[in-house]
Amino acid sequence: MGKRGRKHTKHSERWLAYVAGYLDGEGCFRWARWSPEVSVTNTFPYTLHQLRKSFGGTVRLHTEKEVGRRTYYQWRIYGDAAIDFVKLLLPHLWEKRLQAELLLALRAEKPGPKRDGLARQLGSMKQIDYTEEEDK
Repeated sequence: MGKRGRKHTKHSERWLAYVAGYLDGEGCFRWARWSPEVSVTNTFPYTLHQLRKSFGGTVRLHTEKEVGRRTYYQWRIYGDAAIDFVKLLLPHLWEKRLQAELLLALRAEKPGPKRDGLARQLGSMKQIDYTEEEDK
C-alpha cells in the first residue's frame, strides 16, 4: 500500500468480509481532487481506529458546535492506499460494489472526458433514492 498504508499485512477473510459489510452500510467511495478516496463517518471510533491500524489512512475527530449534534469521527484513506484497499475488499462488497468498481476504473483512466463521465456517474450514485419496490 502507498503512503499512510500498510504493507505486507495478511488479513483474514472474516475481517475483510466484516470491513466490506461495514463499508456497504457506512462507507463512501469518491473521487476527490483527482484522487480516489474511501471514508467512513461514525459516532463510534473503535472500528475506525481498527481500519487505520489494518489498512492505513487517518482518523479525525469532528466536534459539532450545534446544539443536539454529536461528536463524530471520520476514517479516510486516499490515493494508492485507497486503491489497494478497494481491491482487497472488492470480492466481499455487495451494496457498494459498483461504486468501488467505478473508483478503480477512474484511477485507471487518463484525465479527459471519459474519466469526467465516470466521476459524474460515481457522484450520481450518492443521489439515488432507493425504495422497497425491488423487494416486491
